[in-house]
Amino acid sequence: MYKIRIALIFFILSILSFSKEFTIHFNIPNGNIKYYKSDDQNSKTLDFYNSKANFNLENETYTFLFSSSDYTPIIKEINIKELPSEIYIEFSKKDTIVINGIVKCDNNHIGGTEIKFIDSLNRGYSVTSDFLGRFKINLPKGNYKIKSKKFGYTNKQNNSLIYEFTSTAKPYNITINLDQISSYIGGRVIDEKRNPVIDAEVTIKNGAETFYLKTDEFGMFKKEVSSGIVTLICNKAGFITNGSVRKIENNSSISNLEIVLTKTKFNIQGVVTDGVKALPKIPIIIHDEDINKITTVVSDENGYYEFRDIEGDKEVFISINDPKYKKFKTDLFRLDKNIDNFNLILEEK
Repeated sequence: MYKIRIALIFFILSILSFSKEFTIHFNIPNGNIKYYKSDDQNSKTLDFYNSKANFNLENETYTFLFSSSDYTPIIKEINIKELPSEIYIEFSKKDTIVINGIVKCDNNHIGGTEIKFIDSLNRGYSVTSDFLGRFKINLPKGNYKIKSKKFGYTNKQNNSLIYEFTSTAKPYNITINLDQISSYIGGRVIDEKRNPVIDAEVTIKNGAETFYLKTDEFGMFKKEVSSGIVTLICNKAGFITNGSVRKIENNSSISNLEIVLTKTKFNIQGVVTDGVKALPKIPIIIHDEDINKITTVVSDENGYYEFRDIEGDKEVFISINDPKYKKFKTDLFRLDKNIDNFNLILEEK
């Protein structure tokens, strides 16, 4: 019991030494916070209320984006290890520029479009258009490149210009123009048992362009394409590469394509002997690297054995535990091809 208590104390101390609790206070009642550290794949987000937010983060440097609909967003890099238990963030409308905009495709207003304003330091500020295609954002003065994202649409060339927003006297009014991509191809990658194949690599060749993507947790993929011949190639370690070629007509799409990947399977065969004669009726087991039994075969009257259709691209080993002979076990080996003449020699006890 004493040792358990000591271990528990050290565990708690290790957690405390690598993280810190702190509170951020604000001069406005509510808003949004996004934050991440350098090795994070995605940012985390939360809304704050009652002018404060509580955190417990690792003692590393984080980038924070504090935002509110009526104020300029604030970006700060904060070293958590050097941070006091309470800090104060003040929103201000000083030097704030206001941008009102609308997203269009031809004469149609496009809602649900993410618009990102990227400043000269490559910092991004995002807003999403409402169902009428309208948006509003407050930004610090400066020069910005604008990018927009909406499935089925692409940015017009003139959206790649650099915009200079320097006046706080009155709002800027801008229009984001999109071109519609009328076709797409989508589907899912599955195995022989119709289970989704996650993170399968999907290569899509569409005219002179080639796109690379991965399937999601449901084995799904989707990509906008131009009309014409579309070639898909799907592969993942442990499976046989498969694909499909489809023709996409103008203003048409394929959304239910299924590509089946078959797991690679290999055979192992050989003879069991004692170094002189063949040994019949010997049970032989093949295991994976986690010592789980895959299957068992028995040598025939000539000592011959064969493992058939063993799923490959993994580490395996073979063992024999017969009462007349010493325990036998091979080293781990990579099963990535058929193996012939894998002979097993046993020693008598």
